[in-house]
Amino acid sequence: MAAETSRWAATAFAVFPCAGQARRDVRATRGLVSSRAMRVQMGAAGSRDLLVVGAGELGKRVGRLWKQHEETSSARVVAVTKSNASHAELRSYGLEAYTWEQYMAERDAADPGLAFPYVLLSASFGAIAQDPALVASALSQWDAASDGVFVYTSSTGVVATGAKILEPGVVLDENAPLSEEPRAQKLAHIEHQVLQNAGCVARLAGLYTRTRGPHNFWVRAGKVDSSADCMINMVHYQDAARYVTATLRKGEEARNKLLLVTSEALSRREICEAAIEKVPDLQPPAGAEMQYGPPAEAWESRRVFSNDWTRQFLDGIEPLFPTYRDGLAWTE
Repeated sequence: MAAETSRWAATAFAVFPCAGQARRDVRATRGLVSSRAMRVQMGAAGSRDLLVVGAGELGKRVGRLWKQHEETSSARVVAVTKSNASHAELRSYGLEAYTWEQYMAERDAADPGLAFPYVLLSASFGAIAQDPALVASALSQWDAASDGVFVYTSSTGVVATGAKILEPGVVLDENAPLSEEPRAQKLAHIEHQVLQNAGCVARLAGLYTRTRGPHNFWVRAGKVDSSADCMINMVHYQDAARYVTATLRKGEEARNKLLLVTSEALSRREICEAAIEKVPDLQPPAGAEMQYGPPAEAWESRRVFSNDWTRQFLDGIEPLFPTYRDGLAWTE
């Protein structure tokens, strides 16, 4: 139990940046400071308060870490979800939990001008596709004149692939070219909307826990439709939450594109084999061996991401789980 507690407590202890009045003046000239944000500066919101829009598996972990850190333990953390199914759990971590409708009603009744210095939009792509106005609505809850930051958790699925892109020696990093596929273009549009409003885009890949992630579906089904050799950078939800929390703590310095992955990349075959080894109750159908799709093209085995710049920006933060097997072995 002590080890598990230390895993939760471990995080990046980056200090908050000092106030940047000059930078706020510049943002004001760009039209980023609304009358709503100005009213917040009068004291409607605490300087470390955090709003999490889309407090699912990742969002709740970020909120929990925010409350656990000594510099933000007294801050207000508001977790907004699609339904109230997880509200009891969220409140047990000291978070305020609302559906979006409840949050807007409470805010309008208490203080229509309320905006937060720190906002995390962690809603899934599917949720935003169903409600495209969610991005603008979340941005409107952010005090852009503060020293905080608006962070949108995006996906490496926005990045272009193919033989012309992934030539030998090519490294996919924070500035990798964007895909022209329809789904990726929609994701890129969301990213552009956030960046255009001085927010931060944090791209993630291969999120998992012992019980969540592609390995659960693949192993239980006994097959992977795509090639066994396609590569994926996996990152444990707890490490992803630590990276996002460290990004938020950077405040206005983090208004950029970041790549939040671990350096280890595995093939789909390696992912399934590790899951079968490390999770005893996760096995293929009785008597079956894992089946995989057609062999990969050469470029597919080179789709590996490197986030050296992001790790340096986040003060050299290292993962709690450097390998996929390490993460699978952790029982929360």
